[in-house]
Amino acid sequence: MVVSAPTPEHLTATVSRLASWLRGTEATGDLAAVARALRTGRAAMDCRLAVVAGDTAELAATLADFAGDPDGPVRAADLRDGRGTRQRLGEVPETGAFVAELWRNGRLQQLADLWLSGLDVDWSSLDGTAPAAPLASLPPSAFLRRSLWLDGPPGGRGNGARTRPAARGRRTARA
Repeated sequence: MVVSAPTPEHLTATVSRLASWLRGTEATGDLAAVARALRTGRAAMDCRLAVVAGDTAELAATLADFAGDPDGPVRAADLRDGRGTRQRLGEVPETGAFVAELWRNGRLQQLADLWLSGLDVDWSSLDGTAPAAPLASLPPSAFLRRSLWLDGPPGGRGNGARTRPAARGRRTARA
């Protein structure tokens, strides 16, 4: 099972949401469909988490552990600093055959290591499932809210002081 996000904060929030969903009544219990949807239905981003789990309860517990302590034992990677291998290893033709062989032989931990190191894996080519194979309907990725402040025009009204955006639901007069 792989999850990725643009920042560590987004990854933690998305993993927390996914753990709650897996523990709730919305989860289908089909771990293969959940894993396939996460692998093939979402883009690979720079902040990554990979988990090898035997069932949905184990997956939910591992995800909850990560969400509670992102610096704990669950393996994650932040590739934003440029240490990933995607620039070189992904372009080598033998890499695809190697990855396919790992998949066929159930070497999931090694695949997780490669993915965490920055290799973008073509998961859909590995699945060997028909295009119409069912995917789990997952909760959306988390979008973090943050306040944004705009500076006023220099020398103009506001003298560069920060201004607050209009409150929701209020109408402002237009000149």
